[in-house]
Amino acid sequence: MQDIINGYITLLIALLVSLVFYKKLEPRWFRLFPWFLTVTLALQIVSYYYWVYTGKSNHIFYNIFIFPEYGFYILICYLAVKKASLKKLIALIGLAFTLMCLLLIGRDLHHYSSFSRNAGALLSFFCCVIFLVEMLLSDEVINFFRIPMFWIVTGIMIANLGTFLYFAFFDYILRNNLDPDGTVYIIITNSLSLTEFGFFAIGFLCNKIWKKIR
Repeated sequence: MQDIINGYITLLIALLVSLVFYKKLEPRWFRLFPWFLTVTLALQIVSYYYWVYTGKSNHIFYNIFIFPEYGFYILICYLAVKKASLKKLIALIGLAFTLMCLLLIGRDLHHYSSFSRNAGALLSFFCCVIFLVEMLLSDEVINFFRIPMFWIVTGIMIANLGTFLYFAFFDYILRNNLDPDGTVYIIITNSLSLTEFGFFAIGFLCNKIWKKIR
């Protein structure tokens, strides 16, 4: 349980900040974040106690959560971009990810699907890049540090890149028993979680989505 507390302290902070500033979160769809963070925290707690009390693998919880986690990241990128062409591109990415998850529904959920997680991490990373490119090509003079989504997508990109790199070798690590007690996994996932949700908390403290420099 201490590992969850250590790795998700910034999630708790981000959740608290999002609740305190709930009515000030702009745009309005930012108010989806407290719900997402609550579900994420609940997943960690439930999966931990399931493993403790049953002694069985808790991979089923993480496999099920792949779709709502990365689906949510793709959704917020879709809502954040302005250009219709970019919205269509992200919508196609979301559709492809949804179809992939539906096709894999029949798999053994008790065995961790590194492929699904890598696909979700890569696709949501690409959607974040689309958002950043749109901002960089904007004719407006923008103070990036005053844009909540800048911090949000930066956190997502850092976490997803780290996740992709680790899980690209996940099956190899398991086959060769390179991390028998899961220490490396815990260090990596905790570090990525601390970074990602720490950036979320900063983003929630930015109350204006666009800030022109005059």
